[in-house]
Amino acid sequence: MSNAERQLMMTTTAVADPSEAVPAPSPVPPSPTPPPIPAALEAVLRRMRFPYLRQAAPEVLATARSQRWDPAEVVRILLEEEIKGRDEATRRNHRQQAQLPSGKTFDSWREADSSIPAPRPSRP
Repeated sequence: MSNAERQLMMTTTAVADPSEAVPAPSPVPPSPTPPPIPAALEAVLRRMRFPYLRQAAPEVLATARSQRWDPAEVVRILLEEEIKGRDEATRRNHRQQAQLPSGKTFDSWREADSSIPAPRPSRP
């Protein structure tokens, strides 16, 4: 039996029970978990109230170490993560505090039901 015939048999063989099917291996291996940041650094980040920087730090520091980044670049990236996280949290809080009704869109607007007076025609 040739290689081509064996490959054809392997690809066309039906699996009797789906629970017996073995999942194909992922083409990209999962990235290893970065080492945790040192306890002293974590304490400082907690004290300074940098939760988003603290969350991103292990991965960024591992990448920086392996790619030999400039220290200023590491600080810039970590601070950008903190800013991005704070901006998202602010938007989330503002939306929650606004207590806007969910599901309302401009498409569902009915002018006849509105208590807002119609605009007056402007004079030339």
